[in-house]
Amino acid sequence: MLTIDRHKSCLKAIFAIILFPLSACSNEKWIAPTVDSDEINIVHEDQDYGFEKYNVVSRMYSDAVMNKYNESNDTLDHLYKYSDKKLKSIILLTKERSTDDFISLNNKRSCMIAINTLDLIPSTSYKLDDILETDFKILQNGNVRARMLVKGYKDIDSYNFGTFKDFSFNCENGSCMITDVFDFKGNSAKMLVQELCQ
Repeated sequence: MLTIDRHKSCLKAIFAIILFPLSACSNEKWIAPTVDSDEINIVHEDQDYGFEKYNVVSRMYSDAVMNKYNESNDTLDHLYKYSDKKLKSIILLTKERSTDDFISLNNKRSCMIAINTLDLIPSTSYKLDDILETDFKILQNGNVRARMLVKGYKDIDSYNFGTFKDFSFNCENGSCMITDVFDFKGNSAKMLVQELCQ
């Protein structure tokens, strides 16, 4: 039995010596290979950027709350700071449409639906000052959910009434930028702006 165990140990050492140099030729990042009984399982490291995504949303809400008493504070400005190029252009479009005097009142009202979905605040029923607490959770689809405890509720876990926003990301080279915002119904702010604010 001892001889067999030594034989298996030798095989593991040989496999490790053979496989490790090969990993240097690949563009993928590798975790040390593992040998399970008679077959070799190579475990690849898939970076999900969960920590970076969490930090982006956390910093964004922190910036917004810290400036809530500033008269010029606009939550879309804070979203803009952490957005990718496409979402930044969407935000600029909403700002242009909301101040354009040549657009009909009905079209402005339609565009406001999209702007409210884009906003960090959960709905028009609340202001930034109504947010008492926030927490953040990485969802299975890779998005980050920002839940908000607002005035009138005692427990942040009673969020089923819709006081949350979800954020999708594009991540590369160790950093993440927000690509879209979703309301509690799953509506995409980017799609709504493109549909209602043109």
